[in-house]
Amino acid sequence: MGLVARVLEEAGFPTICLTAARSITESVNPPRSAFVDMPLGYTSGRPHEPEFQRDLLRKAFKAAGNIDSPGSIVDLDVVWSDDPSWKDKATSGLNNGVNSVEGDSRQPRVNEPQYQYEEDRTAAENNREDEASRSKKKKSKKDKKEKRERKSKKSKKDKDRSKQKKNL
Repeated sequence: MGLVARVLEEAGFPTICLTAARSITESVNPPRSAFVDMPLGYTSGRPHEPEFQRDLLRKAFKAAGNIDSPGSIVDLDVVWSDDPSWKDKATSGLNNGVNSVEGDSRQPRVNEPQYQYEEDRTAAENNREDEASRSKKKKSKKDKKEKRERKSKKSKKDKDRSKQKKNL
């Protein structure tokens, strides 16, 4: 979804990715993301709890409006349960509370992004650098525009003062 979000953003459509997989989202680096501490597959909440789901979406949309640096991931402070033991069952992939089983070849989760090929790592890192550069240029343009506007206002005030002095 991060790739789709980037294309939409470049076309002028603001986006936000709702994620329950922070490490994956960090490696994809979408323009804006909101993290919820929920099991995979339940990113928008439990089934048949529409008010919870609407509240979560309200928080995500509010966060989208406040994120100003590309690649930011905001924690919405939404959790599946106050009891963290749900994570032991949810991350097993077996949905029955068993944490491992003979033949389960999955590796433990790690905090740093994993890439299949070194070229993928390079592309992701270059993309992050490009996004940071574009953000810096955009900020620079904005700063220059604001400076021109301040200068223009100051010039107008100076002209008005000059007129007032002549009239005295």
